[in-house]
Amino acid sequence: MQQTLLISGYKCIEGDAAAWPATVVLMVRQDDVLGVSPLELADQAVGKLTEHSDHKYKGLLLVGSRSIDEGDLRGRIESGPSTAAYLDARGGQFLLERRVSWLRQEALRPFRAHNLRRLLDPASLTAKAARIDCPATLADDVKEYQEQRAFMNRSQELSCVRWPWVSLSILGIWLAVLGGMVALAGSRTLEAVFLQWGALYGPRVAGGQWWRVISTGGVCATLGHLIFNLLSVLLLGGMLEILQGRWRVAAVFLFGVVTSSLLSLYVHPTMVSCGASSGGLALVGAAIAVGVRFGGEFPRHTRWPLVGLLAMAALLTGSSSFEKHVDWAGSLGGLIGGLALGLLIVRSPIRVAWPGAWVYPALPALAIATLLFAGYAVARVPADAPWDPKNPRAELQQKLADLQREGELRTLLEDHRRLIAALEAIHRDVHAGKRTREDGLRAFDQTLVRMRDYVRVIEARQGPPATPSAGKDGEKLQALRRLLEARLAYASLLRKDLERPSMSIAALHRARMNAQQGEMEYTETLLRAEGLDLGRSSTPGAGKGAGTSSAPPGQDKETRR
Repeated sequence: MQQTLLISGYKCIEGDAAAWPATVVLMVRQDDVLGVSPLELADQAVGKLTEHSDHKYKGLLLVGSRSIDEGDLRGRIESGPSTAAYLDARGGQFLLERRVSWLRQEALRPFRAHNLRRLLDPASLTAKAARIDCPATLADDVKEYQEQRAFMNRSQELSCVRWPWVSLSILGIWLAVLGGMVALAGSRTLEAVFLQWGALYGPRVAGGQWWRVISTGGVCATLGHLIFNLLSVLLLGGMLEILQGRWRVAAVFLFGVVTSSLLSLYVHPTMVSCGASSGGLALVGAAIAVGVRFGGEFPRHTRWPLVGLLAMAALLTGSSSFEKHVDWAGSLGGLIGGLALGLLIVRSPIRVAWPGAWVYPALPALAIATLLFAGYAVARVPADAPWDPKNPRAELQQKLADLQREGELRTLLEDHRRLIAALEAIHRDVHAGKRTREDGLRAFDQTLVRMRDYVRVIEARQGPPATPSAGKDGEKLQALRRLLEARLAYASLLRKDLERPSMSIAALHRARMNAQQGEMEYTETLLRAEGLDLGRSSTPGAGKGAGTSSAPPGQDKETRR
């Protein structure tokens, strides 16, 4: 009977091999624990089953030579744990008391009528099961179980972790964010919802929203993405917290999210990506680091099961990395980041030891390399990328809503000049062969539309062009008008040169100089309005009132130069 149970996947965790078969043997498989005992030791078996509170389903299997018709046997079976059975080894009959709800039908499968008949039938014993030496197997299994329990108890003692609160907190954040996105989405697009809840998007990171590098780790793209990541963290996160402690797991998770975001910015700078799977793969990388550095300290019989668990977690998390709005480059970055930091900070699961001397310079080097790569990745974000991937004019609308304060016009003009720089960059890339002409024209037109939108808003803010008799305010408005016209003329010439690259360099240079001259004239006008005359009153030969009169044309050119 024990041979059949062993061949079906049960393992012995307690029993006296020297006294076998007159001993109580406890066998486990997943959440089941069975007590296999002679009828005379039934009370001892019930006591041992009661001690195992970490298993959900318990069953008592009694074996004897008494007939099932004897009166006290049925009462003893019914007074046992939730599920119990008596097997008459001589008569080939059994008594069964199986009290398992229909929701738990897969639990305690040996306690089914057809399985009990199979245990009693010698003809059902396979050749492989017949070769099992029960006393030797009992001794080996109990030894392995005791080693495993000692290892886990020592790890739990060093880490002081009874509940994996970090892993549970990560799961709670994912569930809360996904629930909030579903509840508050409304009629907005997926990209808009993801961006509202902290997804990664290169132009916004380059625009100052650095917090997205971390917040993307809490955003799941779909329900399937959430389920795969939940399973991965449940499988791996709790075990890592027991083996390494809470702060190491939290540090690896956050660092993996950061490296994931940076690699995603480098490979796909204009993609809206959700980075929840990056943290899960960072935990996979840390588990690999534990195996590389301290794999020899694990009990021998647990190594391959742990490798299988690690492969399952990696498969679950990695399989969700190819969904829409999940960047495979980000998932790879999370794995690399978790492995890199894990190799530096993981400790022995069962020993108290200081880290190696090489760790202390390696940690600052890793931090510096991460910062340098962050700057390089953000610098790769295209200057002409829109603030909102689905609404290129959203940047202007957002800034108009935020800039209701002094200096609004100056900020708008600075953004307008940034768009001119973006047009020049597109023009250079096309002529240098870094972009095709069609791609350059498309990006150029998108940026030119935004530039003209800025012009309309600036004009609406300042009113219609003023007449010369309007005083200082009219002079400022005229200078502003000339500046905007010069910039638009320069942009139009760049556009024509992209369509037909026959424009002379001198014409482009003159248009650019006109735009720069317009900026300088506008600056001089503002300074004069504030009471400054750029030092013209000290010009040789100037008479009384020269500070308010116009300077000679030659001096104007010299000053501008």
